[in-house]
Amino acid sequence: MCYKSFIRKLNVINMKEDLQKYVIELRVFASNNKFEKAVTELIEETIRKAETIDDKKSLVDLYELKISQIEHLHDSYDQILQLLLLMRELSLEIDYKEGLALSYNVEWYIEKFKGNKAKSKNAIDLSIITLVNHKEYDNYSYVTCYYSYAVELWLEENNPQSASILEECVDFFYKEGFYRSLVQSLAVLFVIYQETQNKKGALKVTQKLLSNKIPFDNLPRDIQAISYYFVGLSHKLQLNLSLAEKYLEKARRILKETLEKNIYSFYYIPVLTHLSTVLALQGKIEQALELIKTAEILLQGKIFSNYSDPISRRQINHSFNLVNFYIKSRIHESTCDEIIDLIDNIYTDCKINYSNAIILTEFLLNANLNYEQLKELKSTNNASLERVRHIIIFLIAKEKGKDKADEEQNYLDRIEVLRERFKINKMTFIEKAYADLLIAQQLFSLKQFAEIYVILKKYKKQINRIEVLELRIFMEGFIQVGAYKSGDPLGPALQYMAIKKCRQYGFSRLENTLLNYLDMQRKEIYQF
Repeated sequence: MCYKSFIRKLNVINMKEDLQKYVIELRVFASNNKFEKAVTELIEETIRKAETIDDKKSLVDLYELKISQIEHLHDSYDQILQLLLLMRELSLEIDYKEGLALSYNVEWYIEKFKGNKAKSKNAIDLSIITLVNHKEYDNYSYVTCYYSYAVELWLEENNPQSASILEECVDFFYKEGFYRSLVQSLAVLFVIYQETQNKKGALKVTQKLLSNKIPFDNLPRDIQAISYYFVGLSHKLQLNLSLAEKYLEKARRILKETLEKNIYSFYYIPVLTHLSTVLALQGKIEQALELIKTAEILLQGKIFSNYSDPISRRQINHSFNLVNFYIKSRIHESTCDEIIDLIDNIYTDCKINYSNAIILTEFLLNANLNYEQLKELKSTNNASLERVRHIIIFLIAKEKGKDKADEEQNYLDRIEVLRERFKINKMTFIEKAYADLLIAQQLFSLKQFAEIYVILKKYKKQINRIEVLELRIFMEGFIQVGAYKSGDPLGPALQYMAIKKCRQYGFSRLENTLLNYLDMQRKEIYQF
């Protein structure tokens, strides 16, 4: 139904039962055409009709619907709070439990937007308790509140239980035609599956998200962009960098068209940040730098301040700082002393924010954090830090080893830390490759050359799966270190090929590292 059809139908409604059925249809229409002026006017016209026929139940539902159209706007807080109060009062007056639950759900969003974690958690808990105690609730209220509960579980606890809740939500949104909500639910579900290494679940969601069953091309351009953004972000989490670049670039182009025209303009900044990370990891440093410069300007503008909540702003700033550190450490000969403020900010924020595993690992290995700082990170309860805890413990062991006489045992201790990690946590292919390279470096220092090739040879035929360019070049070079020490005379020549690639892409630090290993090999030869 179009806008004019809704108006014609509304004009002839005089009964509460008819209006309540009409509101159910209006919910779907408003959800799929969110933030359009005509839709807001239609909701307001329906509110006047509900007031005329004294339909308080419909009024509660319409207040919730109106809030969903304006909830992102900073200058609408007073209006939102007034509508929330009316929802709460009317729900209590007519004993409308679903309406009361929805009012707590709105409160959850408001407090989450303001950065009040405790209040938002309390609100969503009250929402669910209200529904559970009522036991007879409509599907819309149930799914709306449980969707928020699932998001809360994931954002605050990284609890994989949220996935099963979201799967229920997806089924409802698809069946009832809430395509905007369906796409957003699938996108969040995709991120959860990727983060928890549920590859089958992630593939299933991707197929559903981009399938012909959803009228994707007919969806509003902004929600298409957000879909591409989340798919791209999910591939980034899995370090499928070429696919991540493809979808993030699609999102960037659409959002650039509508910059400053709707609330989703806010997503343009994280898209730039994530895309710059993907490009940098692929060795496209200059392109990444251009995007970072654009993002840095936008971070100071009204899009960032007006359309984002404190938690999102903090997360985006952290992601920006991480990739900024990565790029600066590659494209400039910057010392840690020259970017100390940036390092301090990242160190503080990585304790409470999400961090890309590889970028965070690069930061830890290259920021020259001291022993006390590393100990604090080790004891911090954060999902991203937990993912790289083996790197933190490895660095702690390295720091401890500086004061110990038994150098061989120090290297063996570090190797044990890295090997144990494989047994206790799921890791991506690239994370395993990274850990194996660190083990190989320790083995080189121990002169256990034969073991190096044993560890790294499995990557020889899978080298193209390592889309992080610098890591791939390092792996290529170090495989040849092990191969040479295992009897391959072409080892040094192939190492020089890796060094040549470093020069081609401007990886000066890696070039120096590989040259040092070649020099150590030369000295080893001349000792005999």
